[in-house]
Amino acid sequence: MSAKRRVAMGGIEKRLRHRMIAAKIGIGLIHLELFGTQVTLPPSLVSLSIDQLSAFVSRETTIDDPENVEKLVWRTSLPIIHLAIATQLILHRNGYQQVNEMDLHDHEFYRTAVLLAQQIELIIISHPKINITADRLTQVRWYD
Repeated sequence: MSAKRRVAMGGIEKRLRHRMIAAKIGIGLIHLELFGTQVTLPPSLVSLSIDQLSAFVSRETTIDDPENVEKLVWRTSLPIIHLAIATQLILHRNGYQQVNEMDLHDHEFYRTAVLLAQQIELIIISHPKINITADRLTQVRWYD
């Protein structure tokens, strides 16, 4: 593999890792709407705010400052946060820790992720703590 391609792959892996971390923040924020139950907060969290959740997941990044996690991970992920959350939920359900552990040729995974993301879209655009409008979300649809 050429050096240029290695650098590009590193950038893609970093972006994907950031999207999955942003999904964890998003799941924390919309847990009640997704599962019908309040999320149980670990002792280190005072509330379910983007600031608190950014601080909580910052250990999974190379970014030390929680404000930078919010800026560089959360905000940049907003247009596809519904897809990231759907992906993270499916990975967790299937026992995977990371996207690269799954079969990327699995047609059913993509179908399920897109259909779930469509449902999550509605929660995201109406949620008071998530500042994004429907026109800024990347819309994807699955047609059988």
